[in-house]
Amino acid sequence: MFDRFKKKKQAEPDFDAPLSPEADKFLADACAEYDPKSDALLQGEWRLSSSAGWGFDDSTGIVQVEFADCSRWQAAGQILGSYSSDDQTWEWAWNSPHVDESLSRDSRAVRELGDRLGIAYLQLPGFPVPDTKFVDYLCGIAIKATDSAGVMEAESGPVVVFIMLKDLRWTHGAA
Repeated sequence: MFDRFKKKKQAEPDFDAPLSPEADKFLADACAEYDPKSDALLQGEWRLSSSAGWGFDDSTGIVQVEFADCSRWQAAGQILGSYSSDDQTWEWAWNSPHVDESLSRDSRAVRELGDRLGIAYLQLPGFPVPDTKFVDYLCGIAIKATDSAGVMEAESGPVVVFIMLKDLRWTHGAA
């Protein structure tokens, strides 16, 4: 007998399916926007690469970055995912039991983009990646999909957590 309350099994992503023109354009735009946003975050206005220290409050989602000259800035942070160098795998934050739902909204937005555009690797909870350049590629897609200013890396042993940044603002001093 038909059980109308059974969940429908979701179709598995098809890695061999050709991408739509909309998906191709989105990915090309994301790649083109990645370097300028990364440069502005790391060496430009926000000087992240020269910071003296930083912290992430996982109860509020606030990232604070401090510099040797006592200037500092804050940003709203969302966890995108993590990369393990031990087994060269990526896991989206929406799949991680260690990431609160309130901190994985951007990660879920990327998954929804993958659903909408038919991009398989944005729909899978985790997967092996060929190299760290592919991780940068995923971050570029996420920056565009979430309209973020950039992404920062939080290294903890062999695992690197990627934090999306929005609403960057100087809170003391200025660049």
